[in-house]
Amino acid sequence: MVQLSPTQAHHPIHDRFSGAKVSDDLAIPLCEGHHQGFFDTSKIALHKEPNLWRETYGADYTYCQKTST
Repeated sequence: MVQLSPTQAHHPIHDRFSGAKVSDDLAIPLCEGHHQGFFDTSKIALHKEPNLWRETYGADYTYCQKTST
């Protein structure tokens, strides 16, 4: 599948125990639909439905190691 929307940087929110944003080094790339879901409402948006996103795809921070260098 080809991603047609720009990639957005998502800073993990699952199991975060403070209001501080995590480091940019841990940001993961998401399409707009999976990130905010303002324009592409056909996907599960992490910020709109964090629990459903986690049930479907797993905790967002588990993607950090896979994408960091």
